[in-house]
Amino acid sequence: MAEYEACIAGLEAALALRVQDIDVFGDSILIICQINGRWRTRETRLIPYNRYLESLVKKFRNITFIHSSRTRNHFAYALATLASMLDISATMEVQPLAVRLQYTPANVNTIETVGRYPDEKPWYTDINNLISGKGHPPEVSGKEQRTLQRLASNFIICGEDLYRRSFDGIQLLC
Repeated sequence: MAEYEACIAGLEAALALRVQDIDVFGDSILIICQINGRWRTRETRLIPYNRYLESLVKKFRNITFIHSSRTRNHFAYALATLASMLDISATMEVQPLAVRLQYTPANVNTIETVGRYPDEKPWYTDINNLISGKGHPPEVSGKEQRTLQRLASNFIICGEDLYRRSFDGIQLLC
């Protein structure tokens, strides 16, 4: 029933926005096959949902229902997670969500901030210097030196690059 209610809510929202042509992607093979006419609705509790959904379908000029397996439906899971974190009241105005496709990992956009400003050092400079044998920075106290030493115990240098050892042994490039 929840799948029917979600599909109905989505189609009602599309109609409210005056959408005429729509592709509906769903991970419920039951709803997709029932609305496409491949399967009959036999469950008495689902028949009213199916009838109402069919009446909504008739209001669109062009509508296509496409099955998307749950394992390939990452976008829907992300939206569902986002929706579950929000507390939306009936009086609240909800702004549209802008979605932008990104073809590179998100962390790529944050790594290369070093070098934009001439005197800026990466966050790991002191750890790198300590591991490579250059010692502690001269301005740090004894307590800060011990903290830096403790932090540095989780890092290694391989070639020219500094890596952090994660708890499961994977080496993460700094």
